Parts: sequence; C-alpha cells; structure tokens
Amino acid sequence: LELDTGRHDAPSAQGVLFATRMLTRLLAFVSHIIKSNSLDTEFSASTGFTRGMTCSSAAVSTLKDVKLRIKRALGDKCTPVLKRWLGHAVKKNAIRPACALHAHLAYMHYWTPRDEIDKQAARTILTAQQYIFVNYSFA
Repeated sequence: LELDTGRHDAPSAQGVLFATRMLTRLLAFVSHIIKSNSLDTEFSASTGFTRGMTCSSAAVSTLKDVKLRIKRALGDKCTPVLKRWLGHAVKKNAIRPACALHAHLAYMHYWTPRDEIDKQAARTILTAQQYIFVNYSFA
C-alpha cells in the first residue's frame, strides 16, 4: 500500500489489487485452519476432516493473531485506498476500472461467514453488485 499514488490508473495499482486479493485468500486459508482445529472430533468425523491441518494450540493462537492483523489490514488500509480510487474512477467515468474496484471491495467479504457480515459489508456487496450489473458489459 506504500505504492498508493491516490489514483486507480497508476502503474502500481495492479500490484495493490493483487495484494488485496492475496490477503483475502490468505485470510480464508488461516480461517479454515483455525476452524478445523476448533471442531470437536465427533463433529469433524461426521462432516469430514482435512488431513494436514492439525496444529498445536500455540500455533492456533498465533494464527488467530495473524487473522486479526489481516482483517485489520484489509479493513483499515486496503478498503480506504480502494474506495478513494473508486471515487476517482467514477469521476473520470472509467467504467471498467470502477467495476474492477467494486469487485475487489466485494471480494474482500467473499469468505466472511454469514453471521459475521455487518451492515457495512452488506452495503459494500450490494452496491458492488448493482454497479457491476448496471455498468459492466458482459458480452
């Protein structure tokens, strides 16, 4: 994010978007490891078990800290940058970049469990869907 020039069309913008997607996927992976280590054996036996996901309690504790740090980075650093770029793209009538930015903002919530989606996340997802469906040419 230190590469942020304040514009969606800067050469470094693609790197920032890639980092945002990577952090989102990393958050999903860390969340999956934490969840598989918190399930009781009876539940995991009936729903399936992924080999190689067993961690020590110290590792799970560290992963919980990592998860919070990733969520904070996405929410406090990535989101404001993407929203600022989105405002710039919309002002310039750059439809395709604006659709891509909306998609990235929505993707940050893709792995969020339903019970953790708050009002802001729902607004972001619905706004992105509406903007993309109205403005993007799928042909």
